[in-house]
Amino acid sequence: MKLSKNELLKVARVFAQRLKETGVKVKSIIVGGSVLRDDFVSGFSDIDVYVFVSHSEIDSNFFINLRGVLEDIEKEFRVNLRPDVFFVEDLPVLLNRRVGVNDLIEKRLVIFGKDILNGVNHGDLISVARRTIAFDEEVIRRMLYLSPFDKNSLKRAIKICISVAKVCLFFKGKYLLDKRDIIREFKQAFPEFSKHFSTLDKAYELRVKFSSLCMNEREIRDFILSVYEFLKDVKLHFRVNQVL
Repeated sequence: MKLSKNELLKVARVFAQRLKETGVKVKSIIVGGSVLRDDFVSGFSDIDVYVFVSHSEIDSNFFINLRGVLEDIEKEFRVNLRPDVFFVEDLPVLLNRRVGVNDLIEKRLVIFGKDILNGVNHGDLISVARRTIAFDEEVIRRMLYLSPFDKNSLKRAIKICISVAKVCLFFKGKYLLDKRDIIREFKQAFPEFSKHFSTLDKAYELRVKFSSLCMNEREIRDFILSVYEFLKDVKLHFRVNQVL
């Protein structure tokens, strides 16, 4: 079932309200991602929700309560809601490590608590890019020999492919959110990666058509292999050698 933007935001607000009703102390709950960019793809995209808490105000029960609320929401609304939990004390470090947190600087909707990102600038985006490239290359590499070649692996590979193109643009001083813009700008900025342009185009096409896809294991394997070749070349090009 395809939900409108307002319906997706309603799901996020119900999640925030029910989490609050458990009695947990939350500083802020913020919606980001494809819901706000208006490129949410039913059957592929998740509702990205960022939950900010304080080290001193929660215990391990918080995560059990969160899990219960999340399971109820997904059963009731039949949509994937993906909450990331961060500690407000870690925000300066997160801005130097996580793409998603930096995305919130560009576009966000606070649905509970205060806007803890008001007046906050991006972190060191080159550090973010290098860490993302290193981490995602390792993820794809491990997928090739540990993960089944199924739609879950395909979904992750699609996300990684476009995400890496996005962070490559950080080296050019560009921060883009729209996936079509990312692919177009990547092609213009990095002609040296032209042999991988078809992989990027394929990732975008698979994302849009994901819910109706019918791919066998070999086809999924071949796509993941092409993503790995892309990431390997990116890692070499930018001399990324972090060990995570």
